[in-house]
Amino acid sequence: MNTDFLKGVIVPIITPIDENELIDEKALREQVDYVIEGGVHGILAFGSNGEFYMIEEDEMERGLKIMADQAAGRVPVYFGIGAISTKKCVRLARMAAANKAAGISVLQPMFLKPTEAELFGHFKAIADAVPDTLLYASLCHGAVGGVCTAGNFMPELITDIYNKYAAGDLEGSLEAQFKLNPVRLSMDGAGFPVAAKDMANLRGRNVGLPYTPNLPTPEGPVLDQIKAEMKQAGLL
Repeated sequence: MNTDFLKGVIVPIITPIDENELIDEKALREQVDYVIEGGVHGILAFGSNGEFYMIEEDEMERGLKIMADQAAGRVPVYFGIGAISTKKCVRLARMAAANKAAGISVLQPMFLKPTEAELFGHFKAIADAVPDTLLYASLCHGAVGGVCTAGNFMPELITDIYNKYAAGDLEGSLEAQFKLNPVRLSMDGAGFPVAAKDMANLRGRNVGLPYTPNLPTPEGPVLDQIKAEMKQAGLL
């Protein structure tokens, strides 16, 4: 299986929702265009900042179809699985493969404390269910790329780091990294995964609210710091 396409900045794309907490198709299509035009090399549907743990399976399939259609082959679209039960993971993997996901990212089951044998059986069952689809546990920074939340609201900056590094411009890459760091660190004062949507909305993305019970970051010192760092980086 050729895996050369698996590289670069892959964004765990945020999931825009409407007032009924259903995927906002128009906003999602706009977000797909935004990150691709910003230079990302791939899209991970329903990764960490995609709020996968909030979304029903039928909505996941609908969202994946929208993203794949809007990406239209410009970049690979991957599918994230974070379910706990092996049976559900297998079902989601088959759905993703049927919808031509370029690859499937599977998290270790949360909450549980599985043994090595249990983990092996879990991942083997998923892999056996989709033998013709790339399955991976994670992308590590320092390897061929990374899964980068910042691609949702400053794709031009995060891809600049990667592109300069790949071209051998280590000094330029480091300079871009230092420009990004204060913005990225300002997110830590806000709740997860609220900050990514906060920052996207500040940049005019109109991606909607987080799924409840999460709420947007209220006015105050945390949001002030986020705004200040974004302004300093030229993002506002």
